[in-house]
Amino acid sequence: MTRKKIFIIFFLILGSTVVLLAGLNDMDSNLHLDYVREIQEAGRIPVQHPHLYQSDVSSAPFPYPLGYHLTMAIFPHWVSVYKVLGVLFAGILLILVIKISKLFGYKGGLAIITPLALSLSFSRLSITPHPDMFALMLTLTSTYFTLKYIHEENLLYLALAVGFGFYAGMTRKIAVVTLPFIWLVLWLKFNEKRRNLLKVVIPIVLFTGLGYYLVNPIFRGTDLIYPVQGGSDPSAYNWYMTHLSFWSSLTQGYFMHALGIIIVAFSVFLPLFFTKPQDKTLALVFGGEILVILILMPSTAGLARYVMFTLPFLTIAYGNHFENSKRWIPILFLGALIIYPAQGLYLDSEIPNDFNQITSHLDQNDFVLAREQGQLAYRVGCRAGWTSLFWSGDLYDTFENVDRLENFIATHGVTHVLINKELIVPSDSQMINGEAVGFPQDWVNEIDNIGLKIDETKHYVLYEV
Repeated sequence: MTRKKIFIIFFLILGSTVVLLAGLNDMDSNLHLDYVREIQEAGRIPVQHPHLYQSDVSSAPFPYPLGYHLTMAIFPHWVSVYKVLGVLFAGILLILVIKISKLFGYKGGLAIITPLALSLSFSRLSITPHPDMFALMLTLTSTYFTLKYIHEENLLYLALAVGFGFYAGMTRKIAVVTLPFIWLVLWLKFNEKRRNLLKVVIPIVLFTGLGYYLVNPIFRGTDLIYPVQGGSDPSAYNWYMTHLSFWSSLTQGYFMHALGIIIVAFSVFLPLFFTKPQDKTLALVFGGEILVILILMPSTAGLARYVMFTLPFLTIAYGNHFENSKRWIPILFLGALIIYPAQGLYLDSEIPNDFNQITSHLDQNDFVLAREQGQLAYRVGCRAGWTSLFWSGDLYDTFENVDRLENFIATHGVTHVLINKELIVPSDSQMINGEAVGFPQDWVNEIDNIGLKIDETKHYVLYEV
């Protein structure tokens, strides 16, 4: 057995062990699993999330990662299997990087996939059931078959390249951003095969565009001309740019927070930009995608997973750096051994033990205003309203205007309010980054006047209203 195979098997075993043994409460109640459960039990694609509150003004529809949820629904409803799939996707991703690097003419050995495995270990996306890892795997699969078709002109490879590319786009929007950068590299590197490339690109673009369009009329029941109905919402844009923006983090005095996001996102790849790559085209193009991500997709909440889509190609571009530094491979190997379990312990510690005590007072007939709506929806089965769901008009007004809270609770049949003490913030907070998902102190004070406190633990307060 080669060292590459041993390393990938080690990666899969270690990641799976962390997922299954560390508890990882975050994974048991991930909202994506709720979508999957709804598809399995109801035998249909949900138009709306089955547990989240829906207002008359706006609603939280079934999200665009459609391909991901349909694929997950194929598997039996066994949480352990669902957990490990994230690790499996990451392992397949490593294999694809080896194969793609060979098609580019490079060795594609352990020196390439080791830093990539380490960077994935830094990311919770490889040990949580999230669509991004699945979408990246599909993106690389499409890339692999595109290269195979360019080299061999086999129509089967053409069909597979188009199919996986379309599925990647329907699974995650960042795949739609990444695929053109991949095609640009192939356009520049294979001049004589550009006609073959167009046979892949044109169908993917057409099918993906049509797919995004049809999701709304078919699955959400909206009118076929929905794109030209209504207008833009300036207040939504203003909220986004002042609450989640990477740039607002810099301008509002959160520079260290923004810097930390960048360091985590790029992790072991930061030193590579000061070295000479073996593939300048890959390095320049995907360095360019990183700039596009920073400019056009500035949310600090998504920066790490957006950048993740560039890392497989950067590992190939800078493979010579790791190939010439084999003495670092044992260190990186040991790093993955340490980081993976550390990531699992970190996720496991995010939900305090007293959460179970609080939820013991709830049942499926309750409608709870809470931040842990995923935990509640999965563990209890009750409906959960998210008080930070800013894109819903009623909830946004309630969050900003505590005078409307009592009417909101009475109108929509709220039975309980769950407060996470760690999320209580000053009422005059600028609501940047982490505070954007908190509870203003005035809001909590209003709850004290409306609800009956039935339980209080170190981390939570539960009110009955």
